[in-house]
Amino acid sequence: MAEANHVSSAWIIRAAVLQFLEEHQAQLELPLRQPQYKGGETL
Repeated sequence: MAEANHVSSAWIIRAAVLQFLEEHQAQLELPLRQPQYKGGETL
């Protein structure tokens, strides 16, 4: 996608994050999921 539109991957990611934040700006908490770890491991 980035190559087809002559932009960097970082620009694509930045645009996606900005869109996500704009769509959810009225919410007190963002709809993010906790990472799933195998075997009960946590960071």
